[in-house]
Amino acid sequence: MENSLSRTKILCCRIKILRKRLISFGELKGLTHPETVKCSEKLDRLIFKYIKSQVNL
Repeated sequence: MENSLSRTKILCCRIKILRKRLISFGELKGLTHPETVKCSEKLDRLIFKYIKSQVNL
């Protein structure tokens, strides 16, 4: 159980960092720039992974 909690915390930190990066990319490069889109897709995957981990608790 403790291991899954630490994985969840790590996942939350990664989501927060990637969210900030996505905002920066969007402001600097525009919302349709390939880097912004790639970052957004990666964030989507992390959020999906987080939600899935919460359902499986």
